[in-house]
Amino acid sequence: MLFRAVVLCLFLASSVGYIPLAAAQLANYTCRASSNSNDCSKALDGNLTSAWVSSGAPPQWVEVEISGEEFFRLGTYMLTAGAALADAAPRAWKLEGLMPRSEGLSDATRVTLDEVSAQSWRGEGQSVLRELVGLQAYRGFRLTVQEVGASSAVVALAELQLLRKESYNFALGDWSPCSVTCGGGTQQRQVTCKGSDGVSYNDGRCSPEDPPARTRSCGIAICGCRGGLACDAECSESSRSHPQLGCRSLIDGLTVTAWTSSGPAPQWLQFDLGEPKEVVALSVTVGLCARCYLAQAPKSLSLLASVSTTTWID
Repeated sequence: MLFRAVVLCLFLASSVGYIPLAAAQLANYTCRASSNSNDCSKALDGNLTSAWVSSGAPPQWVEVEISGEEFFRLGTYMLTAGAALADAAPRAWKLEGLMPRSEGLSDATRVTLDEVSAQSWRGEGQSVLRELVGLQAYRGFRLTVQEVGASSAVVALAELQLLRKESYNFALGDWSPCSVTCGGGTQQRQVTCKGSDGVSYNDGRCSPEDPPARTRSCGIAICGCRGGLACDAECSESSRSHPQLGCRSLIDGLTVTAWTSSGPAPQWLQFDLGEPKEVVALSVTVGLCARCYLAQAPKSLSLLASVSTTTWID
């Protein structure tokens, strides 16, 4: 059927009421301890079912020396309580970095890196992770356990993990093609916080501030008319909330502009096609503002047509 004019009626809108440890862990080392019931290497073997156990009461210490005269910048360390030995786990301890004065660590200068007192353990297998500050590298480390549970006469430690100080930076991917060629679209890219160990971390590791943008606007050039038959039509509306955002904003090809009435539903829009033309489809697009269209987009509508602009057919 041919019509000269159409009216779009809009009705009531609704209201809107840690760390992958293996990547950074110390690998090449030798260890010694103040005393051994179980060897100190049991605390450095990655096996939670074994443990270094001293042969006497605290204070006891375990010392790790980096092999090959290398220096290690420590960023994090972790202690893990031994199986069936939770009461022998450290309650108070001191961690020191060792700087050799001559060959070996026998006369090393010791620098206190961390001290803990009154540590509580819920049970075997529990771990305590400690972050360190500073950038100094050391040839070795000594953990001195000063106190354990009251019922234990020895020190037991399932694991002592020493983790390298890592640097963290955002790795930025390429921007994707714009979602549109005009009218306002978006682009996306991958933004990943990467450690110097090659592992991906959450954004907070790289910066306490907001990360680089993962989306941005694009394709903001004005498109040609997208209104079909309405492109050449004269239009009018029942009301408008802004003098520059009337009925023509519905066919300007821009999703960033929208017609908004100045009052509640029902409201109408009229397009005079000039002469009778065949209308086969109707398309309505809501705006980019999700909060806006959830509150203001039409929940129901009707399309009226006329061949004379005086008599209307629903």
